[in-house]
Amino acid sequence: MRLIPRRKKFYVLAGDTKISVLAELTRTSSLPAHRIIATAQGQLYEESTIKSLLSAGPMPKGDVAVALPLSSFETVNFSLPPMVESSVGKAVPYHLGKAISTPLNEHIYDWQITSRRKKELQITAYLFPVKSFDLIRENLKTGQLEIKYLEADVFAAFAYLSQDQRLSPKETSLCVLLWPEDISLAVFDKGSLTLVRTVATPKPDLTYGEVPEPEEEILEETPEEPEPEAESSLMADSEVDSILKEFDLYGGGIDKEPDNSLSANNGDDLSLSLEHVEEVVAPPPAPPQPAIAAPRVSTWPDYIQSVGLEIMRTRDYYSSIIKGDPIKKVVVGGAEDFWEDFLEMTSKTVEIDIEPLARTTLEKVCSSSLAAVCIGAGIR
Repeated sequence: MRLIPRRKKFYVLAGDTKISVLAELTRTSSLPAHRIIATAQGQLYEESTIKSLLSAGPMPKGDVAVALPLSSFETVNFSLPPMVESSVGKAVPYHLGKAISTPLNEHIYDWQITSRRKKELQITAYLFPVKSFDLIRENLKTGQLEIKYLEADVFAAFAYLSQDQRLSPKETSLCVLLWPEDISLAVFDKGSLTLVRTVATPKPDLTYGEVPEPEEEILEETPEEPEPEAESSLMADSEVDSILKEFDLYGGGIDKEPDNSLSANNGDDLSLSLEHVEEVVAPPPAPPQPAIAAPRVSTWPDYIQSVGLEIMRTRDYYSSIIKGDPIKKVVVGGAEDFWEDFLEMTSKTVEIDIEPLARTTLEKVCSSSLAAVCIGAGIR
């Protein structure tokens, strides 16, 4: 008689800067089966977000893992003298406390040995504000959920790749996760994350493929100086008469009274009389310049290009500064909506094999990348 093994349910909270999800996972021998129980707008360490997630359906009960973008953590790199691993845990708090600007007791933290050298150990520590952690924990207690561990998205992503049998300990890989406000990058080499970094590169607000309406840039009009009134720049009749008397307008010393009327038919250049000048009005102000439509270039190609540049920076830094093995593969999450264009534009410049984090559509209520992070976080 064959007994069906009991499937243990496990819960995962994951999110980015705009959306958070609560997922239920059923652990099996392969990738866990998952179900998104609830979604909510906002970040997980906002009280309203967690309450919204827990009120969306039946109250879950059990253990929960929390996975957040790498940007939610403060990462610190420092070195220690060579020592046995059992002593590293005792030395880390002292050296970590010296490396940060805030008291260590204001954070929860974890650490990892990223490199062993003859004269030193390279350590990477991950710190998360204890106030935010307590807020998440206290709100989850009302739903009878207990946090088992908290980790950065890149750890969950590599766990997903490992369970999907796409991660080789002999192959150096780079994982790139594209979230609405930033990018998480991590290098996996010889069984550990040897380099992590986050870059504030927000995605464009416009949905990919949507054609933006041309926007008109209204040019500010430069206020014109008012035209001086005609009389303010003209002399009175008596002043003109006194000046004209000093000149012989006809030349040749002709004994003739000058014609001070300056009539229009006397043939002289001074043919405008003062009464005619008074009738001259200032020209109307020039009409405002028409609004010029500013040339608008879609920011999505710029965004894709910037992601490619960050991949190259990470690759070059890891190779030339850290002296790590060449990166053979790049796994990208968060580019599902524009994958074909992303692959075409980035492959030309990166010249490394690029593949998606989730090779099939895992979810419809959230991105497949976020679903993959949920699965990866729930594997342990």
